[in-house]
Amino acid sequence: MIKADRIKFRDELEAAYGIHISENDELLPILHFVFHSVKEVNESRAKQESALNELLSKINRPVYNFGPGEAWQFQLAGSLKWLFVGVSVVLLSWIGQTWWSGKNDLDEAQRIIQSSMRINSHLLNNVKEDSDGFLFLEFTEAKGNAIKNFIEYEKVNSKTVRVYLGQKK
Repeated sequence: MIKADRIKFRDELEAAYGIHISENDELLPILHFVFHSVKEVNESRAKQESALNELLSKINRPVYNFGPGEAWQFQLAGSLKWLFVGVSVVLLSWIGQTWWSGKNDLDEAQRIIQSSMRINSHLLNNVKEDSDGFLFLEFTEAKGNAIKNFIEYEKVNSKTVRVYLGQKK
């Protein structure tokens, strides 16, 4: 550092921080380096802060100014919104599951009906009609030890009747 730079820097330190130091002090070049490094860091930080503030101003975040006792209404509205979203998701999931289950049950029922035409024809042959016009099937307890496919029935208990449909082949 030349003497003119030392004097200029000494005057800057004295004006900025009130530090009195001689222009011949050996610490002056080190202080000069530190002072200018800190100054550059502060300037770059100020530029970054202004750029960040500019970006934040472009976001246009909503600002809510509540009076005394009004914030609970805002929180209630937010809670109701999330409750509505949650109920909607659950309802759509339930509708989808019901539709899927019904479609699969319908496919299974069609498969059973197609594979059991013999049972259906026998049951339809035994349909009876009562005096009021209601159709019904009558299941009676089996007699004897012989099991006839699709005809034999067994009373398991007072509320259950077992119908023997035949053996798997």
